[in-house]
Amino acid sequence: MVKRLKKKWGITSNKQLVVIFIVFAIKPVHTYMVNNGCENMVAVYYNRKIAHMLAGGVPIILSPIVFENPVWPLIGGILGFFALLSTHLLNKRLWWMQTEQNVNDATFALMLGTSVYFIWEYSNEPWLAILPSLYMAFGDGVTGIIRNKMFRKRTKSAWGNLGMGILCLPLGFFIGNSVDPAIPLWGIISAIFASVIERYEFGVIDDNVLIVIASSIVIILGIIAFKTKIDLENNHSEKYDKRYIFQGLIVILTNPKIFLFLGSFLPQFIDLNYSVSSQIIYFGLLFIIVAAIFDSCYAIIFGKFRNLIANKYLKILNIIGGSILTLVGFWLLFY
Repeated sequence: MVKRLKKKWGITSNKQLVVIFIVFAIKPVHTYMVNNGCENMVAVYYNRKIAHMLAGGVPIILSPIVFENPVWPLIGGILGFFALLSTHLLNKRLWWMQTEQNVNDATFALMLGTSVYFIWEYSNEPWLAILPSLYMAFGDGVTGIIRNKMFRKRTKSAWGNLGMGILCLPLGFFIGNSVDPAIPLWGIISAIFASVIERYEFGVIDDNVLIVIASSIVIILGIIAFKTKIDLENNHSEKYDKRYIFQGLIVILTNPKIFLFLGSFLPQFIDLNYSVSSQIIYFGLLFIIVAAIFDSCYAIIFGKFRNLIANKYLKILNIIGGSILTLVGFWLLFY
């Protein structure tokens, strides 16, 4: 046992050495770009994205090949996090790829390790476990290169998201289709969601965190949905009628409340300096994706607890719900 642990720890240490080698190997790239007229910050940003793909993406691809347990990628991610964070805290930054204003490289390493660990533990599928990290390493790397080439600075643009989507969609499909159970559709949805949400940052919660969390949630939902589908198929007492889907679609398309809601909600986020139609399409697709994820959560949760809301409990729930609505009505009437 001790010998085996030493072997795995040795592999993890070797991976860290490979990462360190890559980080210092891209240093001449910065010098070359600056010597050829590239601004320092532009060269730094290019190098950050190269590090994303080589120092982050390549070790992650190797994880399912060299490791049998997800704890080792987790250890590697934690070590990378503290190593990169210390360069900022000690003011010993790697100037060819780090800046004083941005410590996202540390969270990048941490999210790599933690996402691989949790999905691997839950699904027992190592290749599926690395999918969100691949989105972050290669997908986000591509967005940065595209935007840097177009705008010569760190910024957000739909062109970068489009490039990320073109790269991530095939990844999501093929990896999702290669695992057992095969979930290619959920792999595609996770790629779309990662490509869209990359555009947003909320203070310390940067795109590295959002990409991994969002795509991980979608993948786990896909696994749960597939298992729920198997349970329903094995339960011969329950019959599935495809007409329900058609009826639901008709109800949605003929519901004026949807058009009123979207017509009043989406314009608040429109920037008139850019194409209005493309922004409407973008936000509309984002709304559909978010709604699909949350509705799937509702369906899966209530599917799991359907026995608790069987006929014998339904009358009680109706009484409780009706009582609450009655009290709300009296409150609105008198207050």
